[in-house]
Amino acid sequence: MNIRKDIENKTNQKVNIWVKKDSKQDVNAWIYSFKLPFKRRVDVYVTEGLLDKFDKEEIRAILYHEMGHAKLKHAHYTLYLTLIVTFLMGISMYYARQVMLANG
Repeated sequence: MNIRKDIENKTNQKVNIWVKKDSKQDVNAWIYSFKLPFKRRVDVYVTEGLLDKFDKEEIRAILYHEMGHAKLKHAHYTLYLTLIVTFLMGISMYYARQVMLANG
């Protein structure tokens, strides 16, 4: 795919582009980019509906947008935010239970 090679050359990042099967009704793209030392590629997923709806240049722009998420490490921020919220919810539930037990 010429788009993949173009993205790899301009971003200096290896890319796998996957198409989700049976997704004609969906118009979406996303990445799994949590970088691990042994993982050297960014996995970009697109739906069949996205490929049907947009032309080549629009798809190229969408894929570059997704690569921007990888470069800015949005997956890391989402994971950290989820862990912080989970931790704070656990603390608040603990103290809410203590208050309920103390007040019968």
